[in-house]
Amino acid sequence: MSKLLGRHESLGVLPAQDFQAALLREQSRTDRGSDCFSLSVFRPMAGSRASDELGHYLARRVRTTDVVGRMNCHALAVLLPVTGGEGAWVFAEN
Repeated sequence: MSKLLGRHESLGVLPAQDFQAALLREQSRTDRGSDCFSLSVFRPMAGSRASDELGHYLARRVRTTDVVGRMNCHALAVLLPVTGGEGAWVFAEN
């Protein structure tokens, strides 16, 4: 994870390739144990500024164990380790 932290976009948003790697690692981790994780995906309105602002907002409100990143050029996501569906809804609604 330390390699990924050095490649964050400004204010803690991982590029798509690095976010995909973090997602695969979390899936492998949960496959080995009894933990779960959730993925909240956000599609901001068109325009890079809206996407950047949302990314920065999300990065400021996540836990230290959560990972914010780009899914692609149109979507941002937050990987929520050890969080079930209900916790993901609470996060997304706030």
